[in-house]
Amino acid sequence: ELVRGQRQLEELQSQSFAQEELREELRSLGERNEALREQLRTLHQETRKVSERVDREVADHIEVQRHDVEANKAKLGDSSEIRRQLAQASSRTQELQTLKDQSERALEASKKSSHRTEDLARQLHQLQEDLGASLRERNQLHEAVEQLTVQFREDVFRQSQRHLELEGLIEDRNNEIKLLMYRLQELSSRYVPVKADATDMVLSRWINGYRPAVPFFRLAQGLYLFGRRQVVCKISNDKPVFRIGGGFVGFEKFLEQFAAEELERLLTYELDEKTGEPKFLVAKQLLEESGMVEEIRQKVTEDVQRGKTGLQSSMSKKSLNSSRGSL
Repeated sequence: ELVRGQRQLEELQSQSFAQEELREELRSLGERNEALREQLRTLHQETRKVSERVDREVADHIEVQRHDVEANKAKLGDSSEIRRQLAQASSRTQELQTLKDQSERALEASKKSSHRTEDLARQLHQLQEDLGASLRERNQLHEAVEQLTVQFREDVFRQSQRHLELEGLIEDRNNEIKLLMYRLQELSSRYVPVKADATDMVLSRWINGYRPAVPFFRLAQGLYLFGRRQVVCKISNDKPVFRIGGGFVGFEKFLEQFAAEELERLLTYELDEKTGEPKFLVAKQLLEESGMVEEIRQKVTEDVQRGKTGLQSSMSKKSLNSSRGSL
């Protein structure tokens, strides 16, 4: 029984603890209930306030809509004026758009003009630099031209002096040519053959008959010097013929082909490439080396002293006529 009583006591104690816990829970639930009631009262108040505010806003909105309707009615009465103003505004807008386009084009043109102006400025600067360089080059060219002018004048003076010297030298050479003409006349007046040479005997008859202006000189049997041309001669049918190329030509044909050429080569002169002075051809040089020129000078001096100028003139005319006949 004691044990049973202890058990009952323990059960009572546990029930007492459970009741205490229930009381605590009940108190907490009561507190929460009070809090919920307070929140509910607050919510009711806020709901009432919101409802009142919404009612006021709805009333205000209705009033605003009423005013808007009245304003729209007034505006509908002024629609024609609004359309007219809209048309004016549209035309004004188009004008402004046109002005805007024109302004944009003018701005683009001004930009291009500005770029062009900058390019022209750069080109002008470059041209100024080029002009300065050209002026410097021109001054240099003027100095060079002045130097060349001075040098040219000096060269012209030297050339004029040289020309005078050459004229004097040419005059001396012309006098020598005249002396050579006298000697050629004597040499061509009569050819003396070598009696032991049959070819030379026949050729002498033809030479003395035609009397060419260019003399023949015997170098060897059958070999002659005509002016400065060496030719081979032989007798064919009692007539002299000369080898030309691969064949032979007669005496008359030979004179027609070569007399004028050899006479000109004997009497003309050319300039020496090294000294620049006139020089005579080989035939004249041979005559000078052989002493014929000195003989001609002595003979002319003697003729002048003896008064034989007339005879020399007649001989010169005869030689000239024979030269024309050979030409």
